[in-house]
Amino acid sequence: MQTLNATGNTFDVEVELKILDENLSSKVGQASSSKIGENVYYSVYTSQMEDILNSKGKYILKEGDIISVTAKNTNTTISQMLKNFFYAVTGNTSYQIAGQDSAMITANGK
Repeated sequence: MQTLNATGNTFDVEVELKILDENLSSKVGQASSSKIGENVYYSVYTSQMEDILNSKGKYILKEGDIISVTAKNTNTTISQMLKNFFYAVTGNTSYQIAGQDSAMITANGK
């Protein structure tokens, strides 16, 4: 967030954590009775994660968890103004700067 704010632009950043809830010991009756355990993901969103970070100072992820981050600009940049002036392409509700990425946690850390 500090790096994004240093650009002089404003951004809307959304984070989603998909937390792996492993159920290794209980039997699952859906597919077959011999299958043991089932992995289920539950989601934690930006505001929930910020609350935990503010209270505990850290959020511990484990192997198999997935993090997704999306950042979109909320102000009009100088390049957007020039583009709008010359081409009249974008409207008020569109954004031009956006990035999205996700990754799976591959190692446990303490």
